[in-house]
Amino acid sequence: MLKPQFLDAQRKKSKRLSLTSPFLRRLISSLVADALFEFYGGTVSMRCLQSSIAVKRLLDIYGIKSKNFIGDICLLEASEDGSLCTWGGFWKDHYHVWTITEYGERVDLTVAELHNHPASSRSCWAKLPSIWWDNIQESVAPLIYLEDAPVDPGIGSYELKEELAEFLELVDQKHFDALKSKTADQIISIDQVSKSSDLRQLEIDGHPWAKAAGRFLEIGLPPLPEWIISRQAAIKTAHMQGKPRPSIRANLRQFRRTG
Repeated sequence: MLKPQFLDAQRKKSKRLSLTSPFLRRLISSLVADALFEFYGGTVSMRCLQSSIAVKRLLDIYGIKSKNFIGDICLLEASEDGSLCTWGGFWKDHYHVWTITEYGERVDLTVAELHNHPASSRSCWAKLPSIWWDNIQESVAPLIYLEDAPVDPGIGSYELKEELAEFLELVDQKHFDALKSKTADQIISIDQVSKSSDLRQLEIDGHPWAKAAGRFLEIGLPPLPEWIISRQAAIKTAHMQGKPRPSIRANLRQFRRTG
């Protein structure tokens, strides 16, 4: 049983550190990932909205404020043998959703299934780690996230909202079961990175994607897609002029399953 005193200590630790505690990260990530695969099976790669809403729901329980954002991601995809690489992700007419906590952490669980997305160009791409990044101000070349706008809570069709309600019931049940029947040591870790040093450690440990990313960082990454370069420039210009970040999806009402 996860005792209330222990969970309260995790809340206090998170506030003291201005970072979600390692245990709460492990608890939330493992519960949401487990529910995603049980409910959605082989289509988890297309459930970024559902995943992010579930992450926010559990963060709320532990007193950590967060928002879900829609935007563009451009990530290095590499073959497991490190011989091929390209840029993958979702941009322009496609988009992705992730969570940003009040502490400036970026949480993206479904990115770990990018290699299984229907739009993935090859079946040999290595699996990326999931992301609970400590500081959104720290960027690394193989992982580009461009926030566009907060996700409208009313987004989506009636059918999607019904489906989401069922999925969140499963998340709540798994959370309840974990509190009642598991100890802290029984909450498993999922493959996840929180800072650039984690990527380097994964490379040392032989993680196929991290090894390939490290290799291409040394010999040279492929040119970024023109659309990403243009979007980065527009965001930088607005920042330098003291203007709000330009949004192309602020009024999006219907969510298509892209990322």
